[in-house]
Amino acid sequence: MQVSAVRYADVLVGAPFHVTDVRDEGAAYVFLGGPGGIPSFAPPSARLLGDQPNARLGSAVGGAGDLNGDGYADVVVGGGGYVAENDGVTYTVTAKELIIRTDE
Repeated sequence: MQVSAVRYADVLVGAPFHVTDVRDEGAAYVFLGGPGGIPSFAPPSARLLGDQPNARLGSAVGGAGDLNGDGYADVVVGGGGYVAENDGVTYTVTAKELIIRTDE
């Protein structure tokens, strides 16, 4: 998957049991590649959080192709435990949103 403009492979990682102050909210992380790959212990360039107990965001992650025609791969991130009538949730996130998003 490639979400950055530098033309190296990037990695999307799902962590459905990620915990901050919310139990099992889940998260998805994007790590941008470089000429030598992804450096060991590199912080993620983007992090998406579930923000709901037991949301388990990151239960499913994957490339979605170039949905908006900008030339970069967009991604989908799912969370099966979101409480919206127990339907879960799937987010489609564009590469541009991932590249400019940073941890708060």
